[in-house]
Amino acid sequence: MNVSWRVTEQHNALMPPTYLSDVSAWHGHIPFAFWLTQVLKPECFVELGVHAGDSYMAWCQGLQDVGEPCNAIGIDTFEGDEHAGDYGAGMYQKVLAVHNPLYGEFSTVVEDSFENYANKMPDGQIDLLHIDGCHTYEACDRDFRMWLPKMSSRGVMVLHDTQVTNVMGFGVFRKWDELNLLYPSFDFFHSSGLGILLVGPEYNDLLSDMCAVNGKSEGQWIREYFEVLANRVHAQRNARQGNGLPH
Repeated sequence: MNVSWRVTEQHNALMPPTYLSDVSAWHGHIPFAFWLTQVLKPECFVELGVHAGDSYMAWCQGLQDVGEPCNAIGIDTFEGDEHAGDYGAGMYQKVLAVHNPLYGEFSTVVEDSFENYANKMPDGQIDLLHIDGCHTYEACDRDFRMWLPKMSSRGVMVLHDTQVTNVMGFGVFRKWDELNLLYPSFDFFHSSGLGILLVGPEYNDLLSDMCAVNGKSEGQWIREYFEVLANRVHAQRNARQGNGLPH
């Protein structure tokens, strides 16, 4: 069976997200987050850069639906940065108010810097890491190098904003251009881009096969499939706004 059909066999990608905030930059990748948690079944997941919680809640929803034991950790200073801007007062508490009742049994949201928490994290533990902190080249390079030793033998890294090339100071695309030459990779172009790297030597079979068709027509079919699912999430968000429903 070809890769694209095997991709569509994972039903989690079709789930409606439980949580959508007004910070919509990551909404288009929520179906892929659901999909990847089902495929990889990580035992340890870490996100660098939680902000309003849209991506982190999506990863947690996917992990919860899979139902396998997992330790999930979301890390952010909750102060903001030069690209996200000031988060505003109380962002950490707002995220906790939604997160803890839903996912508190297996997940922790930590108010800390990436560097401080990395020093507390044992090497070789993380199966899935989402990097979405400050988006300068220097910051992305530092986050990658700092956290690479923490990855497990089947580790997968995900980087957001890989397609943003025309915004002052954004440099994730430059780091992505270096990394996708070194590791098996797959990249999405919608919603500012999302890059997937297989950094551990023990590749998941489906992810490895998906990376192998990244530059082929079948890879484009996979991109279009997830973009269609992304449009469903955007429509859901718009409907909630239009009906005055809670996020």
